Parts: sequence; C-alpha cells; structure tokens
Amino acid sequence: MGLYPGDCRLQYLLDRAGMSQAELSRRTGLSPQYINGLINERWKRGVMKLDKARLICAALKIENPFDLYEWRSEKPD
Repeated sequence: MGLYPGDCRLQYLLDRAGMSQAELSRRTGLSPQYINGLINERWKRGVMKLDKARLICAALKIENPFDLYEWRSEKPD
C-alpha cells in the first residue's frame, strides 16, 4: 500500500497566504501558465518536479513539498 497524489492544493495555499498567481510567478520565475495549469489540473502526469515544488514552497513559506497535494491511499484511475 502506498500514497498517491490527489488534487493540487496550490490555490488553497495561495488564498491562505494572500498571494495571487501572478505574484507567485514573479517570486518563483515559473510562468503564469504553468502555475495556472497546476491549479486547474491541466498537468495530469503526476506531481510537479521537485525543483519547481521547492521554489513554490520557498515563496509560500511551506516546509514540506508534500503539502502541495492531497494524498490518497488508493491509486487514481
């Protein structure tokens, strides 16, 4: 039994931090399209790469990149 990524929690985390997608883009150097794609679940190939997750975590002052996703005990279809 393992853990599998569920929904990306990025919009929730941005709202909690009072930060816009545009501001996150400026702070991380990631494109606004990439950030919006994560939020709107357009990138379905699993979780974001660790280097990008670390940039986002630093900007949002989050210690653990695992906090960027909901996690499930069952593998998604």
